[in-house]
Amino acid sequence: MEAVESAPETLPDAPERWDILPLLAEKIAQSGITPLEVLTGAMRVAWNEAERYQAASKEAYAMGDDAAALAHHRKMLAMIGKASEYAVKAAPYIHPRLQSLQQKVDNGPLEIKIRRFFEESVKNGGRS
Repeated sequence: MEAVESAPETLPDAPERWDILPLLAEKIAQSGITPLEVLTGAMRVAWNEAERYQAASKEAYAMGDDAAALAHHRKMLAMIGKASEYAVKAAPYIHPRLQSLQQKVDNGPLEIKIRRFFEESVKNGGRS
């Protein structure tokens, strides 16, 4: 049995894996396509395919071919699932997440002002 020569860890004269990222980013920027465009494009293609399968399913059902109608319906659901996956991935680029706000309220000035308003209201017979 012949010994198999193992592949080298890195290719000769190949840039390190992370060194190539700026080059890739530059090429992507020059191409004019963004990740959002890729995701929304893929989402639209999947959605259009889902609509095509839906039409084919309705047509097969109308012709009495239940097996074909079911097969097209399953493909339609799969494409809707794909479109949804792309939509979820694209959403952060379009809809920024709301930051949760933490508001601290002391028991100091706010409570005192409410108490004073209440006491004055009682003194005036319910009128402020």
